[in-house]
Amino acid sequence: MNKAELVTTAVLLLVAGHETTVNLITNSVLTLLRNPEAFDLLRHKPEILSNLIEEVLRYEPPVQFTLRTPLTDVTLGVSESPKHQSSSS
Repeated sequence: MNKAELVTTAVLLLVAGHETTVNLITNSVLTLLRNPEAFDLLRHKPEILSNLIEEVLRYEPPVQFTLRTPLTDVTLGVSESPKHQSSSS
């Protein structure tokens, strides 16, 4: 791994770990505030917390898309991505 790839990977790990966690917590709180009946249900049945988290991840995902920029020309099947041309996934 060269220096540019190492830096890019480090930034990705930092953003992936921090941003997704912050956004999941924020989206969860916002969802509960918008749905007081769900908030009340969670208070009375804390065992449904994992279900709530899964639903928030599905309904309000913390990451909508990811930009990628290839350092060289890339061909995957019939798709071609020229060097330095960003695309989203």
